Amino acid sequence: MPVELMLRAEGDNQTTTVQLDSSSEDFDFESSGQPIEVVVDPNNKILRMSDDFESIHHRAPRYRVDEGWHLRRSATAV
Repeated sequence: MPVELMLRAEGDNQTTTVQLDSSSEDFDFESSGQPIEVVVDPNNKILRMSDDFESIHHRAPRYRVDEGWHLRRSATAV
């Protein structure tokens, strides 16, 4: 399944699509600025394919990049 990811970085936002064929996939982003967060499905395309769309209030999951360059799910949506 193709999944869109958006990398927010200082002075630079990038969007790419990764192919998720299993429960875990590796991917790389290159950025000229310090990474801030990764947004999964920023345009809610996956949710729009759902029959339950009308009954679900959805915000794309957001992940911050910690000092060790690991993705951590943000506690609150931005």
